[in-house]
Amino acid sequence: VLRIYIDKPGGVGLQDCERVSKQASALLDEENLILRRYVLEVSSPGIERPLFREADYRRFVGKEIRLITTETIEDRRKFTGLIRTFSEGILRLEFDGETYQIPFSKIRKANLVHQFK
Repeated sequence: VLRIYIDKPGGVGLQDCERVSKQASALLDEENLILRRYVLEVSSPGIERPLFREADYRRFVGKEIRLITTETIEDRRKFTGLIRTFSEGILRLEFDGETYQIPFSKIRKANLVHQFK
């Protein structure tokens, strides 16, 4: 399975996925880049998308996230809170009225938290 995640401001729709799937499939087949059978999946990162890059944290300032750290920070490893800022490799996360400073290098896993209305 070859998975391609796509994203754009304003979100990704089914037509976007279809277009990228057709283009990628044609390119892969034409260039013979994969020598065995494969299944191509194209999708958006989803509403509770994972955050991987520093740019992801800057993009989602003001949004709620859930994260796990690689080591204990202020007696905890699991946090859910609002991204207040992200600069110079430090995430400032507001949680239970406190602001925690979490180094990007100490984040094991992070996802947006979808707010159902």
